[in-house]
Amino acid sequence: MNIKGFGLLYLCHVILLWLLASPALAAQFDAQTWFNITDNQAFKYHETPSSYRYWLEWQPRFGDNLHHLSQTLLRTGLGYSLDKNTSLWLGFAWIDTSYPFATPDFQENRLWQQLLWSHHFNQNIFTLRARLEERFFQSPSPVGYRIRALTKLAIPLNSSGRCSYIINNELFWQPQGFNQNRLFLGVGYRYNDAFTLELGYLNQFIKKSNAPNFIAHILSVQLLLAL
Repeated sequence: MNIKGFGLLYLCHVILLWLLASPALAAQFDAQTWFNITDNQAFKYHETPSSYRYWLEWQPRFGDNLHHLSQTLLRTGLGYSLDKNTSLWLGFAWIDTSYPFATPDFQENRLWQQLLWSHHFNQNIFTLRARLEERFFQSPSPVGYRIRALTKLAIPLNSSGRCSYIINNELFWQPQGFNQNRLFLGVGYRYNDAFTLELGYLNQFIKKSNAPNFIAHILSVQLLLAL
């Protein structure tokens, strides 16, 4: 199968997952903008990269139809590269959440562990990420658990590989079952080895148990660093 056929098959796959995760029920809608700045790279010893890595991430998310800052996320982590494609991670995150994600506002401390795998083929990049989260709240349930599974495909638009189509989908599960789905369609631009910008549309679907489901239409702006 050529890359166009593979990309079409992958797109059909993530759209099918989104449709399965988004039943035609009453839902609350919101327009949002999410910004993400992530620095993920290896520690260096005498300018030589080591197998140990660090992760620094900041995400301000503007919701309620862009009226105010609805969520702030700070994430840090340490990782170890098993090989050039695979790494293991563990870390800590702090999240401050307000309307429309939550009423009343709350803060969360989170531990996370993940397996990250990436494969390059014909300038295309396919990425898989499995993440486990332990979420600590003040009340009513002090600890929550969640599994996240992300698949991502970057298809170059030109021979240089600087510009690419980006397709990714992330599923969220809790002990009670399916919790959330995020589908992203956009473009990426790699300015150099240290700076990559990804811009596009993100659809967030959150399944609610005692309230209407939540759907957000999001402008997603991500700056990926390797300084």
